[in-house]
Amino acid sequence: MSRNWVGRFVEAEREHERELAQRAETGVRFATLRAARLQSYMDVLEEQVAGDVAAFAREFPERRVRFERPLGGGFSVRREHYPEVHLLVTPNEHEGVIHVQYVFAMETGTLAPPSFDLVPEPGTSFTVHVQGRRSGLTLYGAEQTSEYLLVPVFTGVPRDHGAPA
Repeated sequence: MSRNWVGRFVEAEREHERELAQRAETGVRFATLRAARLQSYMDVLEEQVAGDVAAFAREFPERRVRFERPLGGGFSVRREHYPEVHLLVTPNEHEGVIHVQYVFAMETGTLAPPSFDLVPEPGTSFTVHVQGRRSGLTLYGAEQTSEYLLVPVFTGVPRDHGAPA
């Protein structure tokens, strides 16, 4: 009798190990696909923002707005004319989101509004959902997302302090 229960126990353990291996493989595939999709969104957004910053800088060179690619990934946009603004956009592969943070150097001091995330929608179109601040807002296309990110930089005014929504 002990052989029967041991045999059943061994088979159950092997089945459990196969299920765990299959889940791990599925998780790795999902993480790889999510990272590739996130990188694709970042590439499209980076290209759009870089082009928009270059166009703005040609029209208003005195505002000294520049696009940068910092080490570690993502990109940043700096307005080096008062009021100064620093926008940092970084991918978070672990969570599958694009993290956004602003810092404003204004007359009243330094202001860092709450950061927020852009959550890419699955699929091939460039659609992102704003999560954290102004949750529920959906941005359609890289151009609309670039506009949403850059208006506070170009104006020097945080969105919650009088800039257009």
